[in-house]
Amino acid sequence: MKSIRWVLFRSVLLVIAVLSATSMGIFIMHLVVVENYRAISDNLVAEYRLMDTTSSLISEYNTRYRDWDKTISEQRIREINDQISDLIDFLDKRIVNKDSMVSYIGFKNTIGDIEQVIDHGLEALNSGQMSDIVSYYDEANRKYAFVRDNGTQLILSELKYAETLQKRMMKIYSMSAVLALGVLLSVVAGCVTYYFSFSKKITTPIAQLKEISEQIIQGHTEVKIDKELTKRSDEIGSMSRSYQVMLDKLLDNLKKLTVSSQKLTSVNRDLEEMNSLMVGREIKMIELKDRIKQLEKQSNSSQSGS
Repeated sequence: MKSIRWVLFRSVLLVIAVLSATSMGIFIMHLVVVENYRAISDNLVAEYRLMDTTSSLISEYNTRYRDWDKTISEQRIREINDQISDLIDFLDKRIVNKDSMVSYIGFKNTIGDIEQVIDHGLEALNSGQMSDIVSYYDEANRKYAFVRDNGTQLILSELKYAETLQKRMMKIYSMSAVLALGVLLSVVAGCVTYYFSFSKKITTPIAQLKEISEQIIQGHTEVKIDKELTKRSDEIGSMSRSYQVMLDKLLDNLKKLTVSSQKLTSVNRDLEEMNSLMVGREIKMIELKDRIKQLEKQSNSSQSGS
């Protein structure tokens, strides 16, 4: 049996589910946009660090060919190369904008060329080819000029993409606000409609049962309960069926009482007739006795006169 309590509980759960789903959808959209915006910020930091690290690589090469302690300088160059590799791996996975990707490819390739030039310069240093050392340094500086240009273009592209994301985020916020307001109004309208519909389903049957009770109290036993009420599977239906059983038993008891009353009336009538007969007989007996006494008196009087 579907109880009224369960129907109300299910309705509340439905409202909670709708509001939760709407809130979760808005929250997910917010997370996606914020994550993209944060990724752009991380990309800008990584791109600037990559430019700065490449400059440090060239400076460290300059220090190497001027310093006799080659072990420390070359170890530092290897560490810088590892940093550059990590930053490039990071940006390879994070750059998604097409315009930024074009600038990034040139940016990355130029840095790779600088690393190769530095490697060739170190080989020349280690082999004692001192005449080529400066030319490698100058070539690395010339290529670094392209790195700055490509890096600047890349950062500008990322900033433009960030601006696009910001506009998209504001649009999503506006849409989320409209959606949330629409869902809220829909839920409120639905709750109000459901309230009147549900209250009608409850109050109307109760009013009908109340009217039937009043008619029974007034003696109108020929009343009937709507079959639609007895077919319901909730508490109203159970109460209606109980009313029907009570009414059927009441009518049956009234019928039995009527039959008993009729039998009692018949017996009383027979007793009255019998009583009338008995009383009439007694009266006649008394009259007969009086007549006999009169006759005896007359007889006695006649005998005395003789």
